[in-house]
Amino acid sequence: MNELIQKLAEAAGLDARTMGFENNHTAQWNARVTKLTELIVQECCEVLREEVEVALTAVGDVAYPERLIKQHFGVEE
Repeated sequence: MNELIQKLAEAAGLDARTMGFENNHTAQWNARVTKLTELIVQECCEVLREEVEVALTAVGDVAYPERLIKQHFGVEE
C-alpha cells in the first residue's frame, strides 16, 4: 500500500489491527484497501473523462486530468 493510501486509510479509521485482522492477514487487508482505492480513483477518472472531454478536446489532451489523478494516488495505468 503506498504512503498516500495508507494515510487516507488511517484518516478514515481503517487499520488492519484495529479491525481485528491478525498479522498474517495484514497483507490481504492492505491489498483490499489498495484495490478499493484504485477503484475509487478509476471512477473519478471516468467522471472527469465524461465531464470534461469536450472542453479538453479543444486543448488537445483529453487524458491529462485522468493522468494527474492516477499519479496523485499512485495508481498504475
